[in-house]
Amino acid sequence: MRLVLIPLLALVLAACDSDGTDLRQVVVFELSHDRAALVGTWDLISVTSAGYGAPPATTPASALGWTESYTFRADGTVDVFRDGQQVESTVYAVEDLPDSGRTPLLRIGTETDYRREYFGIDGDRLYFDHRPSDGDLLEFARR
Repeated sequence: MRLVLIPLLALVLAACDSDGTDLRQVVVFELSHDRAALVGTWDLISVTSAGYGAPPATTPASALGWTESYTFRADGTVDVFRDGQQVESTVYAVEDLPDSGRTPLLRIGTETDYRREYFGIDGDRLYFDHRPSDGDLLEFARR
């Protein structure tokens, strides 16, 4: 019995954030989408895989060798850093989609060159949710 419980416990711990949140259960659409709450610097801390036939798993970004951070400013600009180097300095906007019944999207980039993120903010955590397109859930912590 003990041999069965150890792998099960490891799986549960891997799926939880350091504060005990089960990231597989994060519903980004139910979180805050307040533009003012974005202001600050956010560091990627974990990636929860979508599963692809296997159970979803949460991995610390440091274990993946993946460093990424965003610095959002109140003036609508954002700097993006990967591996400690600034890779982008652009604008951002929260796009309200009032008639769609969907969550607002975070647009990073200009009107002609941009990407959109499903996002949500829960206190000092920011989430980019790529699960609707079979991707990962990225969790960032406010610096």
